[in-house]
Amino acid sequence: MHHFLILGGDSRQLYLARLLEQAGHKVSLYYKPASFSLEEAMEDSHIILGPVPFSKDKRTIHSENPLPDLDIGSFLSRLNSGICCLAAASLSQ
Repeated sequence: MHHFLILGGDSRQLYLARLLEQAGHKVSLYYKPASFSLEEAMEDSHIILGPVPFSKDKRTIHSENPLPDLDIGSFLSRLNSGICCLAAASLSQ
């Protein structure tokens, strides 16, 4: 069983979290203000799924809801070799 961290985004992340939980996976959803920090969630996760687009301003991870710790630099500094991170960029400029 994998532990997924789903970051920011929009209602599609809520739907994805529900599907993964129904499949028996543990899911941390960093979508609305949570009882855990992004750093704590990253430490406990095997797979991180980012929003589409990953960023709209090239500085922060996209989220409909204002969340702390979503600047890309801090996020990248917390990644380690044991985490698989999947995210997509927008092709438009």
